Amino acid sequence: MIIAQFLERHAVPSVISVLAVFVGAAYVVFGRGLDNVFLNSLAVPLAAAALVFGVASSEGRWGSLFPRWMIYMGAVSYALYLIHPIVAPVAPVILRKLSIVSPLLSITLSVTISIIASILLYELVDRPVGSFLNRLIKGNQTH
Repeated sequence: MIIAQFLERHAVPSVISVLAVFVGAAYVVFGRGLDNVFLNSLAVPLAAAALVFGVASSEGRWGSLFPRWMIYMGAVSYALYLIHPIVAPVAPVILRKLSIVSPLLSITLSVTISIIASILLYELVDRPVGSFLNRLIKGNQTH
């Protein structure tokens, strides 16, 4: 939230955005070996914040480089986060009942079911409720 508020008020040069992405990603991927627990507990959230800052600050500039389906899945991602623990275990249960033992098929079906369920949740609940609340809020601001 702090990053979003900052970015609403300030333009960030492209070089800073790219640097933040690379520094954050580099630490998240390669830098987990700090011996000091205290330093590690500070470095991980700071690296993640740098990564989020870099990506968010470049959103307006490079958003057109991403395919529409990727942008759409970004909007659906919170619904995916919420729904996947509930629906992903369905595939292994069904495969077990059918006496099919295939870890790859199980994972593929779990991911597919989760994505379909998250799209349904987004389209049928999240988006309509969000639109309704936005209209409600905007209607109350005029009074």
